[in-house]
Amino acid sequence: MDMPMAMGMVRVLPKKKRNNVRSPLRKILRRFSFAIALFLVFETIGPLLYQQQSAPASWSRSWAMQDGNSNSNSIPRLATINRAPLCTLQQVQNGAWQPVMLDRAPYIPGASKCYTKEALETATEWPTYHWHPANKQCEYSQWDADLFCRVAHNKTIALGGDSLTWEHFASLAGLLGKQVGAHDQINSRDSDGNPYNQNKGVMLTVCNGSSMIAFYRNRYLLYVKSFLELTDPDVIVLNVGAHSMPEKNLMDGWPQKEGSGVNAIITLLHQHQQSCRVQGRDCLAIWRTLSPGHPQCSNFTKPINNRTAMEEWIQHSPQKYPGPAHFYNWWNYNKMNKLIVDTFQAFKEHHAHADNGDNTPFQFNELPAYDVNLLRPDGHVALRSGKKLDCLHNCDPGVVDVYNVLLLHLLRQHYGDRLPVPV
Repeated sequence: MDMPMAMGMVRVLPKKKRNNVRSPLRKILRRFSFAIALFLVFETIGPLLYQQQSAPASWSRSWAMQDGNSNSNSIPRLATINRAPLCTLQQVQNGAWQPVMLDRAPYIPGASKCYTKEALETATEWPTYHWHPANKQCEYSQWDADLFCRVAHNKTIALGGDSLTWEHFASLAGLLGKQVGAHDQINSRDSDGNPYNQNKGVMLTVCNGSSMIAFYRNRYLLYVKSFLELTDPDVIVLNVGAHSMPEKNLMDGWPQKEGSGVNAIITLLHQHQQSCRVQGRDCLAIWRTLSPGHPQCSNFTKPINNRTAMEEWIQHSPQKYPGPAHFYNWWNYNKMNKLIVDTFQAFKEHHAHADNGDNTPFQFNELPAYDVNLLRPDGHVALRSGKKLDCLHNCDPGVVDVYNVLLLHLLRQHYGDRLPVPV
C-alpha cells in the first residue's frame, strides 16, 4: 500500500481515475510537502529530547548529588557560546549568603562533628546557604561533581595544612562520593619534631579513577617538600596560621627545618612547577586564606551578610575572649592573610617579567575563604555539637563546603574549558 494511502492522506478513487491523481508532478509535490513537515517536527522536538537524555541531573540540582564517582567521559562537552565570563577574585569576594533548601544532605561524612548518621541518611529536607557574588553579569556556579571531574581529569589535587585543611579535604572527599573520618586525619599526622613519614599521607582515587585527591597534615607546614615528592600534584592548596606563631617563623621558617616558612614554601612550589613544565604539565599553587573563628558563635543562627559588622565582632576584647581565648588571635587573621598573599603575588609578578633574569612564570591563585566565611558565625561546631568553646571548627556538611565551590571556580579559571572530548 502507498504511504499516503496508508496514512489516510488520499481518498481511494476508481481505478480509471487513479492515473490522473498520481501524475508525476503531483507525486513530487506531495513527497516534498511530507519531507518539509518531518523536518519542522524534528527541528522543534529534537533539541528537547537531546537535553532530556543528555543533561546530567547535577546541572539542575547540583548539591543534591552524593555519588561523585560519575563517569566523566560520558558528560556532554561544555557549551562556550554566549557564556558570561567567569567571576574574578574581586567579584567572588563581594557577595552574600542566600538560603537554599535541598532535598537531602549534600554528602554523609564518615564521622560528622555535628550530625548523627541517621539524621544525615533520613533527611528529606536540608536547609543550607549558598554563596552568590553580587555581580550577576559574571558566571559563578555551585558545586557540580561532574564538572569537577571534567576539569580535574588526570590530575592530582593535594591539600596541606592543619585541622581546618582536614575539614576542607574531608568535604571534597564527601562531595566526590568518598567517606573519610577522623582516623584518616590521624594517619597523616606526625609530630612536628620528626621527619614526615611519607607512608602516612592520605591519597584517594576519585572520579571513577581519573583523578586523585591527597591530604598532608602539619600545623606549621614544615614538610611541604616531602608532600610534593609523595603526591607530585598538579594542583596544591595550602594554608597555615590557625596555630599562632611569630611572624618571623611564619614567613622565614623554623631553625633546623629546611623548607619551612612561607618564603621557602613559595620557592619549593615554583621549583615543582618548573618540573611540571618539563613534563608538559600545567601545575597550579593555591593559598586558601585563613577564615576566623567567631567569639560567642552559639548566639548566631544564620549568616550575617555585613562584613563591617563581622570585622568588628571578631576584634579582641576581654569579654569576648576570656581566659585561653585571649591567644586565639582571630582578630589578626586578615592581616596575616594579606601578608602571605602579598608575598605570593610579589613573587608571581617578579617572575612574570623577562628582564629579571628568571622569567619562568609562577602560577598562583588565592582561595578567598576569609572573605566568604567571615560572614558565617552560625556554621561552627559549637552551635550543634554542644562544644560551646569550639567556635573555630565547622560542621560537616556545612560552611566548609564552600571552599570546594571556590576551588572548582579557580580550576575553571586556570584550566578553562581545555577538557577531554568524550570518546
